[in-house]
Amino acid sequence: VYRIMNSGYLSMPEFLLRLAEQCAPGKDGVYQAFIPTGKNGSQSERMRLLSFLELFGLATYEVEGGRNSGIFVRANDPEKLAALSR
Repeated sequence: VYRIMNSGYLSMPEFLLRLAEQCAPGKDGVYQAFIPTGKNGSQSERMRLLSFLELFGLATYEVEGGRNSGIFVRANDPEKLAALSR
């Protein structure tokens, strides 16, 4: 059960769509970017987007830390994800 405590959620759909558009893959089908950790341990916007995609069953992701850290994302339903981002 999720509870929304303020009206900040009203701008969330546009915000998430803007983020998704910024994460478009290149010609090789790969999106690559540096995602810094948030201030005081908070999540970055892209990490929040990944959390929402996973919450709705549209994608799964894995974060690996260390010297060669990386985030691996798998789109569970690429067609549905593409339709939602239009």
